[in-house]
Amino acid sequence: MRKFHFFACLCLCTGLLVSCGKTDSPSGSATTNTDMTTTTTTLEESTNVTVKIDTNATNPETMSETASTSSSAPAEKETENKNLSEQLQILIDNREMWMDEFTPYNYAVTDFNQDGRMEIVCSVCNGTGIYTTTYIYEIDEADSSLIKYERTLNEYDSEADLIVEKASVYFDKERNSYHYVFDDLSKNGMAEYYENKRDWYLQDGKIIENYLAFKTTIYQDAGASMSVTCEDASREKEITEEEYANIANVVFSDLKKMEVSIHWITKDATELKNTSDSDLLQILSESWEGFQIQ
Repeated sequence: MRKFHFFACLCLCTGLLVSCGKTDSPSGSATTNTDMTTTTTTLEESTNVTVKIDTNATNPETMSETASTSSSAPAEKETENKNLSEQLQILIDNREMWMDEFTPYNYAVTDFNQDGRMEIVCSVCNGTGIYTTTYIYEIDEADSSLIKYERTLNEYDSEADLIVEKASVYFDKERNSYHYVFDDLSKNGMAEYYENKRDWYLQDGKIIENYLAFKTTIYQDAGASMSVTCEDASREKEITEEEYANIANVVFSDLKKMEVSIHWITKDATELKNTSDSDLLQILSESWEGFQIQ
């Protein structure tokens, strides 16, 4: 997907030198292996970023291929590195907006909506009810500051549990949108556990969360017995545990299923607050490199 790779152009130049005059351009060539078919592509004018994408999972209508020759490869690398460093620097310059030294947030650099502008995700799961709270800031179109996404749930509702390494994502090619499926778990003491699955996505400056199904587990007699009840999104129809687990595949049966990987930054908040710009750049870069949709 839309990922910045530091060495993509260097590898391309090496391949061109070896081929001694072959006319394949970066945007017209493809490298195939058993895992993924990739192509070097340039995002639309708003970003000008060279990324490595999974051509089986990207909407071609949102991408514009730019033909180039071996002589233009160094310029493309410069553009890629410049845009990458610029976006990361914007996150660093605005660290006061998203960094909280008093709350143990987990942080991740992402591009959930795949618009070419980085997001910094701040998420924490705490309290006896293990409630999740998430804030998301995205680089604005002027490439100067950050825009905070609006939360759409009720004030005291727990949000989806984003602090996971992998999750399912469903790509809607017609609408060019990405629907992520996250779970949420909250509890009341040690005997009542409330779970649900959610359709989670970013749209028009808002964090959208739609319930897909619910699961309630109640332990009785000091844990000697338990009852499990699963319901659909309306909470009017009871479903099986198997149907609960498979609900996303049913709801999004017409969409392309993929998997997202998220690299979370788990450094102590005070330590991160006092991190130098150069070290923070490295930390954010590693998180960005770990964000993949395949």
